[in-house]
Amino acid sequence: MQRKRLVQVLVLVLALVLFGGVIGKWADFMWFSSLGYDSVFWTLFLTRFVVGAVIFIVFFALFQANFWFLRRSLPTFQVYDVNTDVNTQVYEAFIAPLRRIFTSTAGKFVTGVFSAVFAFFFAVGVSANWDAFQKFFYAQPVGRTDPILGNDAAFYMFKLPVYELLQSSLFSAFVLMLIVCALVYFLLATKEFMKDSWRIFSPVKLHLASLIAGLLVLKAGDYYLSIYSLMTSTQGSFFGAGYTDVHANIPALKILAVVAILAALLVFVSLLRGKVLPVATGVGVLVVASVLVGGVYPAAVQKFQVEPNEFNREKEYIEHNIAATRYAYGLEDVKPITVVADDEEETSGNIVEDNRVTLSNVRLWDFRPIQQVYNQMQQLRRYYSFPGVNVDRYRFGDDYRQVMISVRELDQDRLSERARTWVNQRLQYTHGYGAVISPVNEVTAEGRPLYLLENIPPQAAHPEIEITRPEIYYGELTDDIVIVNTNIGEFDYPSGEENIYTNYEGNGGVKLTPIRRLLYALHFKDMRMVLSSDITSESRILYQRTVQDVSRIAPYLKFDSDPYPVVVDGRIFWIVDAYTTSSQYPYSDMRNGINYTRNSVKVVVDAYNGEYAFYVSDPDDPVVGVYSDIYPDLYRPISDMPEGLREHIRYAVDLFSLQAE
Repeated sequence: MQRKRLVQVLVLVLALVLFGGVIGKWADFMWFSSLGYDSVFWTLFLTRFVVGAVIFIVFFALFQANFWFLRRSLPTFQVYDVNTDVNTQVYEAFIAPLRRIFTSTAGKFVTGVFSAVFAFFFAVGVSANWDAFQKFFYAQPVGRTDPILGNDAAFYMFKLPVYELLQSSLFSAFVLMLIVCALVYFLLATKEFMKDSWRIFSPVKLHLASLIAGLLVLKAGDYYLSIYSLMTSTQGSFFGAGYTDVHANIPALKILAVVAILAALLVFVSLLRGKVLPVATGVGVLVVASVLVGGVYPAAVQKFQVEPNEFNREKEYIEHNIAATRYAYGLEDVKPITVVADDEEETSGNIVEDNRVTLSNVRLWDFRPIQQVYNQMQQLRRYYSFPGVNVDRYRFGDDYRQVMISVRELDQDRLSERARTWVNQRLQYTHGYGAVISPVNEVTAEGRPLYLLENIPPQAAHPEIEITRPEIYYGELTDDIVIVNTNIGEFDYPSGEENIYTNYEGNGGVKLTPIRRLLYALHFKDMRMVLSSDITSESRILYQRTVQDVSRIAPYLKFDSDPYPVVVDGRIFWIVDAYTTSSQYPYSDMRNGINYTRNSVKVVVDAYNGEYAFYVSDPDDPVVGVYSDIYPDLYRPISDMPEGLREHIRYAVDLFSLQAE
């Protein structure tokens, strides 16, 4: 009875966990769908699911086949010394029950459960690298080859990671299976391990021989793949294969791969013929070869050939490293230019006049003090905040100006304790309002910024930066859930002692139906979404509203740490620089876990509607070419970006910092 109740509780807990997971995926789908990216959601979801399912099926079949053979190979009786009390107790408490499990009908179920559990963990581990499989199947040539083996860089960036992942996973599975089977055989087929029994063929020996031989074959594959891994080696004084790698490690790895294959054949044949010594000899030869050929020989080459004349030995490979690094970080076309001022009159006269626009836009304001000034002078209410200040450029008539810009976001954490009610936080305080713009190098007589855009409602000094849609529903501080178009008016902005209210007129978020209200209430653990009478059939729920949530749409990209706002056509937009990266470009230096990067994507986020648009700014980047093929509905050419937004594209900050290193 207690066992039945325990099973019922476990089933209920499992059902609740699965139900919560399903609702979570449904909420993600609704968010993607509200952005028009249904196909992106399904591609992301199905890739993870298919990779996990295929790996689960393959590894489940592998484990189940081994368990099936194990059960059939067990002898009908056990030879076991039960002459002592200790042995009798061990046999009755452990060995006998284990034998009953494996030899009974229930053994099929038990081994099936073990197979499923083992396969599940392998599936989870491999499917975590789902994007590697995407790039594997959609790989396209880079057009650059490694200087040693002559392979296109695409092999290392798109193919090799999957080969290494599958090899390591299979090797781990074979090790696990060998340990389990050897332990069970040792306990339940003890006679097979007695000295006189080794000369007799048996299914037990066939099984163990197959597993050991399989391990050796997989080890041979590891040696072979390690040859290619040397092209991205981080063990030397520079990245990539050096003199010792090319002249010692590569030949050694080839030899070891052959030795491992021969050892696998020797192990398999010897165990089938009932001979133990050749098995030990084969494995021993591989171990000795790995020490001498794979360890001592390369170390001797490094010590006696490279170190006495290191620069000349490594010069060729260092040049490969420099050339690859320059290409991988987009520095190949960078050339130093020396400018010499020949004439004092020319320096003070013509050069200054010819660069009047540049000199008149030299930034004098520092980010930290001007952010403090904005928060002191333009915050206006305690619940507003300027989370950061950015630099942008605007053309006012014929005047091209560099300016500081920051948006006035609503920070619910700044609300007073009394104001932190559910209605206020979910329905009323939903958005920030407006922005502040000032020149980078001008001040008033009082030493304050000279505002070109200020106050609430926004007051602009130039028509080019007038804002007609100042509400900010999507920003850097908007990490809370809000519901708009309810019976409660949304706080828009303060006007003297009064507050002005508004209703959301955009198409962001998800429209709420009774069923959706219930599901969102369960997902966000907030039942007041169901109980509130202020929510209507026209209400919309806005969630995942920060600019940083762009990573949910493209989790395989890296994003700049400094998204910046721009004012275009009376609206506020965010521009986020996105990077394609790899850690597998041959010979390139590694920085922060990557050794290849391109700022190939510019993401534009509408601060009012929350729409995300991905524009390809570097179509020559092979990585973004792969992603464009995988997600054809996501990426657009940069020519599709409105001209007004294109004028505000800047050189990516994080990329510049990385290149400067």
